[in-house]
Amino acid sequence: DSSNLALLVNLVALSAYLYSMYMIYQREIRKLESKLARRISLCHLGLELSSSTHQQPLHSNRQTHRSTENNTAQLEQGYGEYRPEIRPYGRLQFLTIQCLFIQAISTSLHVLSHFHKPLKGVSDVVFTALAFPIGSIVVYTFWLVWFGMGREYIFPAVLDDYYPPVVNHMTHTVIVPLNMLLAVLVNHKYA
Repeated sequence: DSSNLALLVNLVALSAYLYSMYMIYQREIRKLESKLARRISLCHLGLELSSSTHQQPLHSNRQTHRSTENNTAQLEQGYGEYRPEIRPYGRLQFLTIQCLFIQAISTSLHVLSHFHKPLKGVSDVVFTALAFPIGSIVVYTFWLVWFGMGREYIFPAVLDDYYPPVVNHMTHTVIVPLNMLLAVLVNHKYA
């Protein structure tokens, strides 16, 4: 039955989207923890150097004086204490993350509409107006820029430590085949 197959596809898609959101969240936490640890270590390094230079004259060791000046400058720039970055909208400023949330909402509505029929209209509207077009734009734009202009323009290799290739493909590849499959398997009303 195509209805049960569509339910299975939706459950697989939902689990993939939730897993990728979890992985992105975990990577963000690790990245913030490493920034915090680096800032704390710079703070301790600056404090240790400044306290050790007061015990001996600064002119006796020019290298210590220079390193103290550098660490003081770093501390004044805010590297020595934890100051969270204030960015409007955080990670939601990226269309990829917005698309991931929209896909998760759409597949959740599909699963719920399988058991509760009044939600069928809402899931059709969300799928046809948001999930399918935005998912297609994200996937096609990402891969066109990746292969057309080069990887460094859209997803630098430095980000591989924070955003593994599996999550990259879940957010930039799997969306279109799953949406195409859902467009074929589920009888959507486009009105």
